[in-house]
Amino acid sequence: MFRNRKRWWAIALVGAACGAVATADTIMAYNNFGPGNDGFEYLTGTSWAMGGYLGPKQHAQSFTAEAGGPLTDVYLGIFNVLSGGNVTIRVANNINFAGPTYADILEEWFVASVPGSSGSPVTHLVSQNQPLLDAGENYWLWITVATGTVGWGYAPDSSLSVPRRTRNSDTDAWGALTYGRPGALRVDVVPEPQALVLLLAGLAVFGRRS
Repeated sequence: MFRNRKRWWAIALVGAACGAVATADTIMAYNNFGPGNDGFEYLTGTSWAMGGYLGPKQHAQSFTAEAGGPLTDVYLGIFNVLSGGNVTIRVANNINFAGPTYADILEEWFVASVPGSSGSPVTHLVSQNQPLLDAGENYWLWITVATGTVGWGYAPDSSLSVPRRTRNSDTDAWGALTYGRPGALRVDVVPEPQALVLLLAGLAVFGRRS
C-alpha cells in the first residue's frame, strides 16, 4: 500500500509540474505576423487557398523553432472563404523536408469552424500534449480542410519564403517541395531552462516525500 501511495504521489507531482509549465511565461519560438492588429497582422487580400475548387485540401508549411521548450500555443491567420470548416491542424516533425506522416505528429487539433472573414480574430490553439520543440529544428504546420475552402492569410513580410508541400488526400503522395510566402503563423513555447526548473522542483518535492 505504501508503494502505491508513493506512486500516486509521483504521478500527482509530475502532473503538477507539467501544469506549472503550462502556466509559466511563454516566448515566441516562431512568428511571422506583423506588428499591427495587436501583433497579429496578416494580409487579408492574399492568401493560400485550401480545399474546394481553389486549392489542395492539405497544406504543410515548414517553420524553424528559434527557441526551444514545451509547446504551449499556436496562432494562425486562417479564415472561411466558401463554406470552409472541419479543419484539422497538426504540428509534426519535419524529417529532411519529406511530407509529414501520421507517425510524425506531435499534436493535433480539430476546428469545426474558422473565423468568418479575413482580418477576424486569429485562430488560437492551446497545446494539451506540450511536446518539446528543439531550437534550430524544423517542423511542419500541417492543415487539412475537410469541407469547403479556407484561406490562410499571408505573412506581411514579402521577403519571407518557406518550404511547403501540398496534396489532396491522405492516399496521395505529397507534391514537390516548393518555396513560397508563408501563411501567418506564431508558435509559443516555455523556455527550456524555465521548464526544466519547474520539472526539477516537482521531482525534488517528491524526493523529500520519499
